[in-house]
Amino acid sequence: EELIQGMAQLSKILPYFDIPLQHANDHMLALMNRRGTMQQVHTLIDQIRTYHKQPTLRTTFIVGFPQETRADFDDLLTFVREIKWDRMGAFTYSPEEDTVAYEFNGAVDEVIKQERLDELMRLQKEISFANLKAMIGTTIEVLVEGQDGLSGRYRGRGIANAPDGVDGLVYFSADRAIAFGSFVQVTITDALAYDLIGVCQ
Repeated sequence: EELIQGMAQLSKILPYFDIPLQHANDHMLALMNRRGTMQQVHTLIDQIRTYHKQPTLRTTFIVGFPQETRADFDDLLTFVREIKWDRMGAFTYSPEEDTVAYEFNGAVDEVIKQERLDELMRLQKEISFANLKAMIGTTIEVLVEGQDGLSGRYRGRGIANAPDGVDGLVYFSADRAIAFGSFVQVTITDALAYDLIGVCQ
């Protein structure tokens, strides 16, 4: 909590929190050898949202871990709906030699793994789209990183976009030439599932 509070007091630190949880069910977390409980996770997120007005929350989940039941997976879906993560990555479990889980019974069928991954990502796509739509009409600072040669539209990142396109981008038009690497103010006019569209001020 002290670190979270301290970050809120330092203007050069962005309120971007990547919390790789892997699952949202205490039994599954124990099987994965993850420290902490879901109650502690909820407390952590509450603290972040208490000290930071508009934090960006990112996480990563694994679906289809050995012994994961439909009820366990439903817990994960419920948690994702509750938190409404700004960014979320997910992948299916694959066994790796020399890990404890490699010896576990209760392997989940590959088809079921993929079905669960698809269902989770569909949910996150809806959440991401709703989160980004809420930004229409706001103005954000954008780091300019490139320009499309055909349309002339620029692309860049706001404070909620990690490097390398991991979190999507901000695409915007401008009535003047803008240098790559500069910061500009962009008013958001539209939203896609993972990207924002705007106009440079």
